[in-house]
Amino acid sequence: MKKDWNNPLVIGINKEKARQEAESHSLLEDYLNQMSKRQSLNGIWKFYYCKNDSERPSGFFEKDLDTKDWDHINVPSVWETQGYDKPYYLAFDYPPAVSKKTKEIPWIDEEKNPVGIYRTGFILEDTWAQNEIYCHFGAVKSAFYLYINGHQVGYSQGSMTPSEFNITGFVTPGENQITVEVYKYSDGTYLEDQDMWFMAGIYRNVYIYQESRSGIKDFYFYNTFDSAYENAFLYSEITLKSFSDVHGLELYLSEKEGELGQCILEKSELTMVNQDVIEVQNPKKWNHETPNLYFLTCIIKNEDGEIIEIKGTTFGFRTVEIKNARFLINGVPIIFKGVNRHEFNPDTGWYLPRALREQDIKIIKQHNINAIRTAHYPNDPHLYELCDRHGLYVIDEADVETHGVRKKNVPGDNPMWTHAVVDRMNRMVLRDRIHPSIVMWSLGNEAGYGDNFRIMKKEAMKLDQTRPFHYEGDLDLQVSDVLSLMYPSPEKAAQYGRLENTKITLAQNLMNQLTADQKAFKREQYMDKPVMSCEFAHAMENSLGNFAEHIKVFETYDNWCGGFIWDFVDQSLRKGTKEDKDYWTYGGDYNEEKHHGHFCANGIVSADRRLHPAIYEVKKVYQDFEIRKENEGYMLYNKRFFTGLEDFEFVYIKKVEGYVVEEKTIQIPWIGPGASTLLTLPNSMENKENKEGIVHEVFVARLKTDHWYAKAGYEMGFEQFCVQESGNTIIEEGTKVQVKKTDEGLSVKGGDLVVHFMREDGLIYKILFKGQVILDHKLQMNFWRPPTDNDMGMANFRPELAGFINRSVFKKLTDHPPKAVRFLVNRKENNVIITSIYNVPTFKKLEIRYYVNSLGDLQIRTIAEPKKDMIRLGFTTEFSSAFNQVSWFGRGPHESYMDRKTGGKFGRYHQDVEDMPHHYMRPQENGLRADVYEIKLIAPNKSIKIKSAQKPLFFSVWPYRMKSLEEARHSYEMKHEGIVTLNLDGFHRGVGGDEPGMLSLLEAYKLPKHKLYDYRFVISFSSNDGQ
Repeated sequence: MKKDWNNPLVIGINKEKARQEAESHSLLEDYLNQMSKRQSLNGIWKFYYCKNDSERPSGFFEKDLDTKDWDHINVPSVWETQGYDKPYYLAFDYPPAVSKKTKEIPWIDEEKNPVGIYRTGFILEDTWAQNEIYCHFGAVKSAFYLYINGHQVGYSQGSMTPSEFNITGFVTPGENQITVEVYKYSDGTYLEDQDMWFMAGIYRNVYIYQESRSGIKDFYFYNTFDSAYENAFLYSEITLKSFSDVHGLELYLSEKEGELGQCILEKSELTMVNQDVIEVQNPKKWNHETPNLYFLTCIIKNEDGEIIEIKGTTFGFRTVEIKNARFLINGVPIIFKGVNRHEFNPDTGWYLPRALREQDIKIIKQHNINAIRTAHYPNDPHLYELCDRHGLYVIDEADVETHGVRKKNVPGDNPMWTHAVVDRMNRMVLRDRIHPSIVMWSLGNEAGYGDNFRIMKKEAMKLDQTRPFHYEGDLDLQVSDVLSLMYPSPEKAAQYGRLENTKITLAQNLMNQLTADQKAFKREQYMDKPVMSCEFAHAMENSLGNFAEHIKVFETYDNWCGGFIWDFVDQSLRKGTKEDKDYWTYGGDYNEEKHHGHFCANGIVSADRRLHPAIYEVKKVYQDFEIRKENEGYMLYNKRFFTGLEDFEFVYIKKVEGYVVEEKTIQIPWIGPGASTLLTLPNSMENKENKEGIVHEVFVARLKTDHWYAKAGYEMGFEQFCVQESGNTIIEEGTKVQVKKTDEGLSVKGGDLVVHFMREDGLIYKILFKGQVILDHKLQMNFWRPPTDNDMGMANFRPELAGFINRSVFKKLTDHPPKAVRFLVNRKENNVIITSIYNVPTFKKLEIRYYVNSLGDLQIRTIAEPKKDMIRLGFTTEFSSAFNQVSWFGRGPHESYMDRKTGGKFGRYHQDVEDMPHHYMRPQENGLRADVYEIKLIAPNKSIKIKSAQKPLFFSVWPYRMKSLEEARHSYEMKHEGIVTLNLDGFHRGVGGDEPGMLSLLEAYKLPKHKLYDYRFVISFSSNDGQ
């Protein structure tokens, strides 16, 4: 006989039906003051860990069991973060205990299925005896039995939605004992193969509560609007447990929390299910820009008019429709500027304290994100409360993903799985259907397709018909109301916007063999459906290239309703090190038999919510306005859908050579949604003659008043324009330059500067200024970067391929500089030109020209024509650690790359060298700044200045060597090495990010072969205080 947790037909025993989680009150004062009557069981529990169920202690569920030798554990949390067992990070596979053999599915290896026994106690007041008493588990992974006072109450699986049990017959007034027997794996694990860690435990809130025996069982409210979207019709469905004792029902509507407001329904003739329609005149509507919430209160009374029970909920008047292939909120087309978000805490796994979830929503709002997909499971109810209150759209996704066995009819058409997947869908809908923030239901993620998905939708529509349904795996568009795509390139996305017949690329075919399910579509299949990217812009560490190109597609084509970045937060577990540094772990750090390495780090924020540089690109591209420089001047475009821009203060800033020379607030008229206006600048700002130098005009939008997520003055967006370029930097000539031969090559002296060249490789190996050694390391050519995750390509999926990456010819050229076949010296009276020419198979042409003048300036020019696409073209060297400060004029202050720099603002910046790198979970190329005109390395009493001489440069500085960056596996391994590495590039390719773990660069961001590359810069030195 199969055990319950190995039988997909058993998903619950004595488990309550799902419903709206509304708290019960019997006193109006308590209800209005939001006095919770729930008794929390969160805290320290007794715990006994077993490698499998054969190790369970005898009588572990008995009320009076002696547990003095048991461990203690925090609830809620997962047990792997508290020292038990090991977590498995797998993106699209299952742990060893879970069989993937078609003939065995579903089968869990009992010997490898850990069990955790939790025990605690609680005290019931005598007054609870007159009511029904329930025990609520917010979420438990992956299956569990509940025991009260030594008696088995029930069983549950389905680990991302609540489980409730009626424990009235098992408890007594006074002390009670509760035992929870948790299994790490169950047949339900097959449906929970999301891209995340496999962990186990009681990881959401646990509490007990009481309700009237004849009270409100559940309620459901939704609305429609009249044809003008002004007046609303509120549909009310209130289900009673019993109506024999109930003689009155009242429904109140209020705009203010803590007040009853207006009675909109009063009735005395009741049934078990009470359905009514109430007209509400011109209510304030809910949308993400104006998330207006009302408060509905339901009161039932006995025949004497006494209150039996009160329950309430927030409510937003809002409709969702699809018309003419457009996604409408309250009749208005909108675009999702979204992000996928896991519920993740680096210290407790899937348990998030409320403050951390609030921090997430604040970050999301601060960076102009307007939508969340709950990837890939229902979240804690607190998430939806926050989105309702603060204005975020939500795609609520069922806990169904069978990535590793999706092609083995799981769930597919197999009736063995029907009950389980329908239960998961229904429980999500019944719990969440009143939330206005939820605008679409999702049937799951990467779980193949089959009749079970049609049944899921059919059953869910019995519970809610007010929202469309989403499912990316529906490749024939039979159940999904939108065409949902994963990781289309901007060009592929544009094809759908143009309603073209599409094809599958070679890269997509390859990904289909590994993890994906891409398909070609004919225009007739999708022409009446909105198109969206449920996942795009794969933000795997140093990634998110060409993000702006995607948003351009969303805004260009009416049938595109946006997309959701993958994803919000890195899923890296934190461990301590001997040096008390954070050790950010990923797959393979726990001696797992199998894992998917660093693929868990895809966030625009780190696991501890530090902002990654990519989030600044998101903020800029997602912002609510755009300013364009047109013939008549600057035009301001409002990109909002419902409101004007009146909550912003717009400020004009003028910068010359990066320095602010003027800053003034500008007045703008009211601009309706989607409208534009010509900006009128104060007279002092117009037609001013500029001195020589680079001039930028910048417009920033700041909040006028305090918001929940940010204070007044917080910058929500900007635009910048270069209105005057500088000419080429030419080094001046002075008196004579001295050239001397040396054993290694030659030295050149111009003024106080002495530059030493190596004849063999034609490179500078030493620089002195006023007799002091400034550089004592080769200034060598650099064609290589420590591979980003996207650079790793297929090695992300097949680690054995990583060795091929390090065999790159560009790595070899960087590690072992080629010899100069010609080393030419052209002496003039007041300068000298040295030319190093190389004969390298990878290049048709490669030469460096050095110009030294008598004033002590050094200009370096590189000319190259590669035969292969390049990674970068530049120089790398190292300086003494005394050069521990850096300033620059260019984009900043954060990291930026060729295809991810829109969010970088031009200006003057100054930082410590140790703060210049960005610490990704897996060490890799980082810290680059793009479009830089000037760099200064600063040490006590001396400095080195580098100026672009033709076009802006790229640069980075690190307090460690490139070799260390290449060899390290974790950020804590990166230690200061007593040097400063300078990387200085004329060209540096983009980081990509269109596809998971693949470079996928757009042509504009490649460094293509058979093209001539030419750039130059000037280095000068000073021995003052360097400031």
